[in-house]
Amino acid sequence: MTTRTMRKRVKFGCILADSWFASVENMRFIEKKGKTFIFEINDNRLVATSEQDRERGRFTRIDQMGIPDEEPAPVYLKDLKFPVILYKQVFKNKDGPAGVRYLVSNDKTMSGERFKTLYKKRWGRSSGWAYVLTELRNRGA
Repeated sequence: MTTRTMRKRVKFGCILADSWFASVENMRFIEKKGKTFIFEINDNRLVATSEQDRERGRFTRIDQMGIPDEEPAPVYLKDLKFPVILYKQVFKNKDGPAGVRYLVSNDKTMSGERFKTLYKKRWGRSSGWAYVLTELRNRGA
């Protein structure tokens, strides 16, 4: 559906999706098409903090990195050649306990505020882009 959307020249700024769709295959596809993505990713994903660490296979789980809250940082996801920006969003749930969400984007200029603003829109559009990314996976795109 993303390919079809692009062929029809439907304008969109960013593809937003939850961790279910945050595969390196989807990230590569979207990057290759010259589009921006923001994905939520699981805290057990492996990242390197430099290209040199990536080349040497030195990866660390996100939840073991001590990433500062609310500060975007460049990282390399395992099996992904290009760097992404990682953002640790900390939020307070209505019932009291705090939650943590990890987001990644291929937009190297993504600020923390922009991460929060754009990803918040995902909840209103969740089913549509989930469908787009399911179609990508099913078609092998």
